[in-house]
Amino acid sequence: HTAVVASVLPIVCPHGFALPYRFLCQALAVYSAMEFPFGLDFLEYEFNVIENDLKVRDASKVGPLRDLPHDEQHRFVRSSSRVQERLGLVIDALGKASSLAQSLAAPVTTSDRLRNSDHRVYLLVEPSARGGTVLGLLKVGFKQLFLRDGHGRLCQVRPLCLLDFYVHQSRQRKGNGRRLFDRMTQTEKIAANQIAIDQPSEKMLAFMERHFNLTHPLPQSNHFAVFPGFFQASPEQPRPLEQQVSCEKSVRARVRRPHSLDSSLVGSCLDWPSYDEPPQPTTRSRQVYRGRQSQGRTSEGRSLWSTSREQLQPRCSTKCSCSWGIFGLSPPDHCRASWH
Repeated sequence: HTAVVASVLPIVCPHGFALPYRFLCQALAVYSAMEFPFGLDFLEYEFNVIENDLKVRDASKVGPLRDLPHDEQHRFVRSSSRVQERLGLVIDALGKASSLAQSLAAPVTTSDRLRNSDHRVYLLVEPSARGGTVLGLLKVGFKQLFLRDGHGRLCQVRPLCLLDFYVHQSRQRKGNGRRLFDRMTQTEKIAANQIAIDQPSEKMLAFMERHFNLTHPLPQSNHFAVFPGFFQASPEQPRPLEQQVSCEKSVRARVRRPHSLDSSLVGSCLDWPSYDEPPQPTTRSRQVYRGRQSQGRTSEGRSLWSTSREQLQPRCSTKCSCSWGIFGLSPPDHCRASWH
C-alpha cells in the first residue's frame, strides 16, 4: 500500500500536512479501487450483510429485512471493537465515494446513520492476496411514502426502498452491479419493480432499463421513483389515501366504547331549562320591539324579567331526572328527591 499512499498524498495533500486516518481511508477508497491500509479479513464473504449492530453476515444465509414497528426498533451504542471500527471506516469511505460519484452534498450512507436505523447494507468483496477489495455497496430500508399511481391517486405505502447503490468506477461495466443487485433481490425475496428508488441518477435509471426493462418511472413529489408495475406487483394492493381515511373513520366508529357519554345527549338532558308551559313562538321583529319597550321602563322591565326567570326550572328536577340512570350516574343532592 506504500505506492498507493505515495500517489494519493500529492493529490489530496499538496502542502504535506498530516492527514486524519479516516480521511486517508476515504481517499484510498476513491483513488485506489477501494483498497484500505488494513486487511479486510473480517469481510469473509463475497456478499456481506451489515445491519445496525455492525456485524458481518453471509448474504446467502440471512432472511429478508424485517419491517419492525417504531417501538420495537433497536438502537446500538458505539462499540469499541477493532473489527467494528474498521468496518465503520469501510462503510464511511464507500458512502463518501458514492456521494462524490452522484455529486451529492453529503454522504447518504455512514456508519453512524446505519447504527441509528433499521437499514441494511450489502458489500460486494473480491478476495485478493492483500486481504480483499471492496467492489460496491448497496443499502436498503423501509420508508413510509406517499406515492401517486398511474391514475394520479395518492396512496400511502411502506415499501422496501433502494437508498444507496455504488460500484467503483474501475469495476463498472463488468457485471458487478447486476450481481450485487440480484443478490439483494434474492435475499429480500422481492422483484425489481417492487422497489422504490430514492433520488435515482441517470445511471441508475439506465441500469434499471438495461437489466430489467423498466422504463418511464412515475414522477413523485418526494423524489422517489417507482415504475408502473410497482402498484400491481405489491404483496398488499395499495389503496388510495381517501379510501384509507374513510376506512379508519368507520373502524373508529365501530370500536367506540359503548358506555362513553355523548356530550350532546348529556347537554340536552341535564343543562337546558324547561318551561311549565311551552313558550309562544316569537318573530325577530317582536323580540326587538319588546327590547325597546324594556329600555323605556327600567323597573317594570326588571320585574318582568325576574318573574320569567323564576318560572324556569332545571329539567333534571322535573321531567328528565331519569336521564341520570340512563347514563349510570347518581343524581346530585338537589335531585335526589325526584330520583327516589
